[in-house]
Amino acid sequence: MIKRIKNNHSAISGAEIGNDGIYIRGLAPIFSSTDNEKYLGSVEVLLPLIEVIKTSKLNEKEDFGLYLNKEKIKKTSMLRLKSKNKLLNKMGNFSFIARTSKNYKSQFIDSTILKKAMKEGFYILEKSNFKIAAIPIKDFEKNEIGNYKLQFTV
Repeated sequence: MIKRIKNNHSAISGAEIGNDGIYIRGLAPIFSSTDNEKYLGSVEVLLPLIEVIKTSKLNEKEDFGLYLNKEKIKKTSMLRLKSKNKLLNKMGNFSFIARTSKNYKSQFIDSTILKKAMKEGFYILEKSNFKIAAIPIKDFEKNEIGNYKLQFTV
């Protein structure tokens, strides 16, 4: 990643699967303000995705769920352990791995909705008294590795 920024001098961001979970990682170039905008290096930010989602919750009517492509679970020991112990709710090629609260209704989501979100880039549905938006999670190469869902109680 750092070599990529050093070569093309443009910021990059995406989801990254680490040994203990999923992270949002961003890297940006740093330029001199006094030396003809000379490239000096880069700055990096790494945040756990679930923490980003939890802080995105604005009120009690909102909840988020996180789904990961099952193939990607092999890359993180924390999720492999949960998978072995059958703690992950599996839906087709995806596993439900986290939520912001017990109010999140994972029963409204199935693999068809997750696939539609991956294909269309965004998917919205209404079930009962909920509106649910499904949004793909992409890595640095823009490969889709999972989905997150915003559930809003109406």
